[in-house]
Amino acid sequence: MALEILFSNNAVSTLLAGITNAATALSVQAGKGALFAAPGANQIQKITLFKTDLSAVEVIHLVTRSGDTFSVVVRGQEGTTAVAWNAGDGVMDSATAAVFTGLSQLDRTETFTAKKTFSAGAAINGITEFGNGIGPGYLNNIGFASSVAANALTNALKGQDGADPSATNPVEVAFRSTTLATALPVVRKLTAAMSVVAPQGATLGFVINTIGTFTVTIASPAVVTLTNHGLVDGQMVRLATTGALPTGLAVLTDYFVKYLSTSTFNLAATLGGANINTSGSQSGVHTLTSGEVSYVYKYLVDDGATRALAICKQAVFDEALLHNTVAIGTGSDSNNVLYATAALSNCAVRLIGRELIQTGMAAVGDWPNAPTRREVWGPAMDKNTSVAAGFTRVTPNLCYLNTGSTPSLITGIRDTYVEIPSPSPNSKALIVWISARVGSANAIGARNTFAIIATNSAGTTVPYSGGYYMDVRAYEHSAVAAGTLLNRQDVFNTYITPVPGASLWISLQDDSGNQGTLYAAVVGYYD
Repeated sequence: MALEILFSNNAVSTLLAGITNAATALSVQAGKGALFAAPGANQIQKITLFKTDLSAVEVIHLVTRSGDTFSVVVRGQEGTTAVAWNAGDGVMDSATAAVFTGLSQLDRTETFTAKKTFSAGAAINGITEFGNGIGPGYLNNIGFASSVAANALTNALKGQDGADPSATNPVEVAFRSTTLATALPVVRKLTAAMSVVAPQGATLGFVINTIGTFTVTIASPAVVTLTNHGLVDGQMVRLATTGALPTGLAVLTDYFVKYLSTSTFNLAATLGGANINTSGSQSGVHTLTSGEVSYVYKYLVDDGATRALAICKQAVFDEALLHNTVAIGTGSDSNNVLYATAALSNCAVRLIGRELIQTGMAAVGDWPNAPTRREVWGPAMDKNTSVAAGFTRVTPNLCYLNTGSTPSLITGIRDTYVEIPSPSPNSKALIVWISARVGSANAIGARNTFAIIATNSAGTTVPYSGGYYMDVRAYEHSAVAAGTLLNRQDVFNTYITPVPGASLWISLQDDSGNQGTLYAAVVGYYD
């Protein structure tokens, strides 16, 4: 450990008595000891012993002083030799070569072994970067880790050394103020372990995908063919069949992809393991399924009193605004909700990184696989926190009334629909503009109820992938006169299970046509 060097002004005296070259203590003249420093732990004072004619000098370290007695000294420092000294020889605090060499200098590469605190900030190229100059993007000593056990995913905040945050290993994060009218960032120093656990059953919006039907050769090794499969090397898959698989393959078994081409691959029983060989015969139609491979985004949140780690499948939280967290549990199944150990309100948030992970295939909400890639947030990582990022704008069709399979364009109960061709496995956040013209005077509390539905074609009520109603939202009017035009923009968070290659038709329906004429437009969606 580096020693702190202490200095004293005009600290000069002479030896009270002579010392040998091996002595480790000395005394100065009565009352003169107070001129010198009294070092504590990891501190010293540089002392020079000298003959009055300067025929000899010796640099020593004063380690402990009691009154006029230097009770512990270290002899012969900085290339000088310990020699015997007589009473009356000089003793003084003097700056030595080592003192000046240890000073920071411009145009020299230096290593600081202890933390430096710049109370007024340190300017780099005229821009204050530290201390009072810390900006809203400040992150220091940030890291994270995760582990899987018993099909649960544990996410933990770490320092860059991989250890939990502590008083000696703090993680520092700048948040926006939890007061929206305040522009100055707030820097938090996190000094305690922090984690959030996605238990078995919490899907976070991950799904089990049916990749498609495949054929497999009976060969050594077996080659699986599935046109444009979209799989990556090492991805875990499972097989199903209406008949029988060849010998060497089985249903309800995890296999790992060994990529060959966009339409072919081998299978292995372990990650990176040997190719599987097949023999015998096979029958029926074979189907390939895979747990979804996607990111889990890591956020730090601050409600002004509590800091916490939170996770979400998407990075859609604007750091300029305040957000709420939801307590995570076995039913945590949304891909655009911020889940933390406890529910917190009006939180500032910071995206700190993400992990690429594949969910299990035995059941939705299983977490048997460790992440395959981790990224601490930086300029190279996509950060979708603005409305424009990841947003697809679509043009809605005319408003129609759903009456079985025959749509008719009338006033009263209306809905609008829009096609999302071949959706990905992600949920959609629909941005909806609702406009309603009141047919008659309404009292306070009169309301329309809107429902997001998913159908397999325009103007029908045939459900999409087994789902129908996806979200229901009440739109409450104030007391208004007849003919008043009301406008409202809203966000409908919906969850879908895609059908490969099939379009999804989203409709917005109103169940209260007697309140007037409803107009609505699905403006766009997040994918």
